[in-house]
Amino acid sequence: MKFAKMVALFSAMPNKQSLLMSGPPGIGKTALAEQVGASMGENAIVEVRDLCSHLPEDLLGLPFREGGATVYAPPTWLERLSRPGVVGVLVLDDLGAASPAVQTAAFKLVLQRQSGDCVLSDGVKIIATTNRKEDKSGATTLPAALRNRCCITELDVDPDEWCLWATQNGVPGDVTAFIRFKPGALSQLPKDADKVGAFATPRTWTMTGHALDAAKANEAVYDVSAGLVGEGNAVEFTAFVRLRSELKDPRAVLLDPKGEMPNPPKASQPDRLVAIVTALAEHAAPMSQERTALGKRIPELFLRAVAHVTTSGREYASAAILTFAANNGNVNALIKAATSFKTDPELAPFLTHLRAALNPKNK
Repeated sequence: MKFAKMVALFSAMPNKQSLLMSGPPGIGKTALAEQVGASMGENAIVEVRDLCSHLPEDLLGLPFREGGATVYAPPTWLERLSRPGVVGVLVLDDLGAASPAVQTAAFKLVLQRQSGDCVLSDGVKIIATTNRKEDKSGATTLPAALRNRCCITELDVDPDEWCLWATQNGVPGDVTAFIRFKPGALSQLPKDADKVGAFATPRTWTMTGHALDAAKANEAVYDVSAGLVGEGNAVEFTAFVRLRSELKDPRAVLLDPKGEMPNPPKASQPDRLVAIVTALAEHAAPMSQERTALGKRIPELFLRAVAHVTTSGREYASAAILTFAANNGNVNALIKAATSFKTDPELAPFLTHLRAALNPKNK
């Protein structure tokens, strides 16, 4: 299931139903649970418990004697989530890598919403996360009794969805453009790590993006990316970053595509095609929001520029549109322009292809 669909589903599910989300490492399982919490309101509590580092008493509380009975002193987080009226999400993170004793301690939370002497507030959801055993990431098969107490779903990795999220969360265009060029590089498994142990996941690509300015400033794009996404990916990513830096000024190409790029890239140059169409989109998107004469023309100019540069590689045009939308381009104006010029001899074949690419059912 895709990220956005799972957020909507988990948000709608009754709180009394415990949820278990599985998937490869580093794809955003914890972030998804946190987003579900954010959807519950500004006062919602999101409590993430990393079960890999927990002991059973971290869930149950510490026992002490009171008169002739033993009672439990709950941890602060458990007591807080048990207060009447509290709303939020309890994330039992990395459950599959927890010790058997901790998994057993989690049974009562998952089934009865209770641990020690504390009962969770009715406004609290329980979301457990786990990697899959086949990913070779240290996860074990969860006990049948625990699995039988949860609604189990698997989170899928979707490059387009991740690129949209990454753009909206400050990941530089060099990274998202590369993933549109090589979507298979977004998520790899621990068993495919390089000799120093680095492997690519959405998490490490995000980290690469956040470190990219420092890497460029120190001429260390390869070194930084190799340490985060692995050597093989780093070689291609470094070459791609260099290629984007050597492109003609995208703004100039946007305004005069035939004059600035009389010989657009060939279909045999997919890296160059993706590099230029995503760069065009990154420049056109903010310009399309400007309330100026030029701003009003940008949707048409963008379509004409993309049509020109993808003359021999139409399959890369959709990357331009998706990047335009991800960068908050004026999509309504773009649709209006496409409708207005659908019979234009220069744009009609391009728009027909684009419509089919973005809406496969219309083919």
